[in-house]
Amino acid sequence: MDVAYRSAQRSYCSRLKVGAVVVTDSGAMFAGYNGTIPKHFPNVCELDSGETAPYTVHAEENCLYKMLKEGVSPNGATLYISHGCCVNCSRMIACSGIKEVVYAEDYRSSQGLDILRQCEITVRKYQKESCNDEKKQTNGHGSEMGA
Repeated sequence: MDVAYRSAQRSYCSRLKVGAVVVTDSGAMFAGYNGTIPKHFPNVCELDSGETAPYTVHAEENCLYKMLKEGVSPNGATLYISHGCCVNCSRMIACSGIKEVVYAEDYRSSQGLDILRQCEITVRKYQKESCNDEKKQTNGHGSEMGA
């Protein structure tokens, strides 16, 4: 999830910076963020009217396009994303073969995640554990630590 959040910081979008990373079964990672079609449009995601520019590419799309360029299949992969998916990205994810989506923050609509669940894709919300919780779990030797 850290890679998804770091990728989001590369976005020039002013309304919402979103980052994502697809991790394949072999451990290959393809990171992306919301931006615009490279080389052909300015890197500005919102129009003067405040609407999303039609040439804006979502973080999930960005990851999948990179995989497509490299000839790597997302089949069976896990997608980590800083925010829940929109409906359009959910359709693309469902058709791509991604088996699991882990998101950190809710999006303004849960429709996209509902679509993924209906397509039998595992969807879970990322829960960051506090340092104290992690330290209490084990002491590095598999046994519980005392308080």
